[in-house]
Amino acid sequence: REDGRIMVANARAEELLRCGEEALREMSVLQIVSGMDADLLSSITAQLDRARFMRISAWCARLEGDPFPSEIAVSRLKRKGEVWLSFFIRDESVRRKAQDELRTVHNAIQNAGTGIAIADVEGRLVHLNPALRRMWRLADDTAASELTLTDLLGAATAAAVLQIVKPDAHPTWTHELPVH
Repeated sequence: REDGRIMVANARAEELLRCGEEALREMSVLQIVSGMDADLLSSITAQLDRARFMRISAWCARLEGDPFPSEIAVSRLKRKGEVWLSFFIRDESVRRKAQDELRTVHNAIQNAGTGIAIADVEGRLVHLNPALRRMWRLADDTAASELTLTDLLGAATAAAVLQIVKPDAHPTWTHELPVH
C-alpha cells in the first residue's frame, strides 16, 4: 500500500528476504529498506506522480536482520480503485563486491612503483600509471590514446608482445627490455 504495508510478495521476494509471504504481509517496506520512513515514502509517492518508476540504491535487511546492498525499482499500480506501490528489489552484493575489487586493483595499479601500461589488442595504449609516466617522462596530460606500444618499446618489441594476444598463441611472453 502507499503507507508501506506489504500486501503481496512473490517467491523471489520470499527467497531474497528469507521469509514467507505471510511474514512479509505483516511487515512494511519501512522495516526492509534502511533509512526508509513515512516522509521518504511520501516523497517517493509524489515523485511517481511525475515518473513511471523510481530507482533507489539502498541497504535492505532480511528477516533475521542480515543487511545487503540493493537496487530497488518502485512503480505505482492501480488495482480495483486502490493504489499500490510495487517494489522490485535486487541484491547487489555480487556487483558491489566486483566493484570493490576493481577499485582495489585500480588503486594498486595507480600507486604501484612499477610502471604499468595497459594496451588493447591493436597495441594502442589505453592506460598509463603514474610510475610509467615518470619513467618515460610523459606529462600528466599526455593521453594514453595518443601513444602505442611501438612508441614505448620500439617496433620489433611491440610486434613480439602483440603476438601473444593472437588466437592459439603461447599465453605468455617473457623478455628483458633495456629502456633508454
